[in-house]
Amino acid sequence: MRVPLSWLRDYVALEMPVEDLAARLDISTAVVAGIERRGVQDENGNLGLFRLGKVLEAAKHPNADRLQLCVVDVGESEPYQIVCGAWNFGAGATVAVALPGATLPGGLVLERRKLRGEESAGMILS
Repeated sequence: MRVPLSWLRDYVALEMPVEDLAARLDISTAVVAGIERRGVQDENGNLGLFRLGKVLEAAKHPNADRLQLCVVDVGESEPYQIVCGAWNFGAGATVAVALPGATLPGGLVLERRKLRGEESAGMILS
């Protein structure tokens, strides 16, 4: 039976690494077949460059029929302008955003760039 560590913590204060707990349980009460880690792991120190943002403005790109020009608040002093190809959201939407400097799967590092004459500071993710 798989038991989440959070369930055990509901009943017992656990102040030890999960590996030590697994060893103790294995000796005294149960066989621990393995430890599964879930969630996001920040393997390259990159996680802070991925945020949730609120789309403040979304309009057709002035120089492209299939692009949208968005202004997104990611919790910093100034919002970011991001050029996006998706049309399934608009102003008021909450979106996942990768900021300049973020490394995407495959090793692509995002930079501020001009797309069809408009600056894009990041990427709206789907």
